[in-house]
Amino acid sequence: MSRDKHMVVAAIDFGSTYSGYAFQFRGSDKICTVSNFHGSTVTYKTPTVILFDKDKNFNSFGYQAENKYAELAEEEKNVGWRNFRCFKMELYRSKEQRKLRVTSKLKDDQGQTMDIIDVFGGAIKFLREELLKTLKANAPRFEENDVKWLITVPAIWEDAAKQIMVLAAEKAGIAREHLQLVYEPEAAAIFCKNEYSTAVDSRQKDIFKPGSNFILVDLGGGTVDITAHKVNDDGTLDALVPPSGGPWGGHNVNKKLFELLEDLFGADVFRKFSAEEKDEQLELERSFEVKKRQDGQFSIKLPARLIELAGETKMKEIKHSQKVSFRKDKLFVDATAVLDIFKETIEHTIVHVSEILQKTDLQNVSTIVLVGGFAESKVLQQEVKSRFNPKKYLLVIPQAPELAVLKGAALYGLDESLIRSHRMPYTVGIDAAVEFDEGQHPAKLRHFQNGSFKCTGIFKVFIERGTQIQPNTASAEHKFRAPNPEEAVIELYKSDRDDIPTYTEDCRRLGKVKLILIAPTQADQTKKDVSTTENPMINVQMYFGDTLVTVKAEEVGTNNSIVAEINFL
Repeated sequence: MSRDKHMVVAAIDFGSTYSGYAFQFRGSDKICTVSNFHGSTVTYKTPTVILFDKDKNFNSFGYQAENKYAELAEEEKNVGWRNFRCFKMELYRSKEQRKLRVTSKLKDDQGQTMDIIDVFGGAIKFLREELLKTLKANAPRFEENDVKWLITVPAIWEDAAKQIMVLAAEKAGIAREHLQLVYEPEAAAIFCKNEYSTAVDSRQKDIFKPGSNFILVDLGGGTVDITAHKVNDDGTLDALVPPSGGPWGGHNVNKKLFELLEDLFGADVFRKFSAEEKDEQLELERSFEVKKRQDGQFSIKLPARLIELAGETKMKEIKHSQKVSFRKDKLFVDATAVLDIFKETIEHTIVHVSEILQKTDLQNVSTIVLVGGFAESKVLQQEVKSRFNPKKYLLVIPQAPELAVLKGAALYGLDESLIRSHRMPYTVGIDAAVEFDEGQHPAKLRHFQNGSFKCTGIFKVFIERGTQIQPNTASAEHKFRAPNPEEAVIELYKSDRDDIPTYTEDCRRLGKVKLILIAPTQADQTKKDVSTTENPMINVQMYFGDTLVTVKAEEVGTNNSIVAEINFL
């Protein structure tokens, strides 16, 4: 079934801290979201936590997984069970981290490991099955082949991370031909433009009118993902700059709170409490998830066991602390301490957005849009308002900003043409050789090839960072003669720099394209000049404009198709 004929689009927002799903039937304006996950009261998402038993069999996900593991720990039966939290961040890779592999492992909270594909696959399978149950309740006669699946991914992810998600989705039972990845900030941009463009108030309609430029900041639990777009006359979006961001999500604020608690109660006491009282620690975390959205001072009810472990003397010290105050069983964190908890995370984001807005291509940006769960933080909102001139920038925060990505993904699934273009996030090229120049090239790259000395390791550019790229359109083309008549491999290199490196040693390996040449038929062979013994000339086209990079190849002169695969792992 072609993608534009699917009866329903099903979107999975696989977040670092929380995950959820939504669906929309073709021809309907209603985007349906679940309003009650197992183990919760009223919530549109569930924690991205997955639990496997001692034999690595899936047990539960989300609130159920949190509650089950806390129960096991309370009964001292949790040893050997595998509990994974915030594991999506393992797919975010900085330049200093090791490259992702299909054989990569993830560590649980006990230091035990499981294959990365099994963990992500188990999580996606749970969300897929829950979504299908909901769909069948709404449309009993639908079949799974009627569903087009959308999974959200950060725009700043490496291609290897996106490939891991595809492999995990396939393991979860989602066929590749029914799967589409969508960039989280782009999905949110689609949702916001749609939401405000259909508003009754004319002033809201004008925010995303044709010709307007805006920057969108997706504040998730793990990463901050930033894109900038121009609204075209037909309502589609063009990217203005490559996506950017970093690991500055709201989960870092949680870490800062627990660092404060360690400082107050002592590291040994707090670690003992966290290890022995999983259920009370869980309640503490859930309480803070709500409190951190508030403005200024907040209070948290302290677990009885933590107070007991700290002892009377320590509690008296805490009572007179300058950062907090303690009354009965509640800890009151004053406004100054709250800012300290938020400061580092918020500062990273604000500084980065400020730098981006200085770019030449963004001088016409007039709107800053905040989405994601962390966007609901009043502390963050006030800091953004105070740092960006309100006369120059309009700050927009949609209702329920944590659902912007999820609902936008459903809209994108119905009409992928809503995103007209992206911007190339890195420069791509291959390893080439040129005639060696004593005065220009380093001696270590001097090699004798085909009768003369060559300089190898030259970075030959295919496509430059910042280039406008369009979906379903070839972005780069490369012709070369195959080294043998059966197969060929092209090693791809990438650079995140604005300038173009001269040598591949200054780049990072992106992946490789493997081409399996198709043997000519007897009829084709007789048409060839019998004196021709050269290997075939191959024309390779690469498509960088889609969420997943794809490649096509054919033999020059014959137009014989060639099996082409690209691997980033």
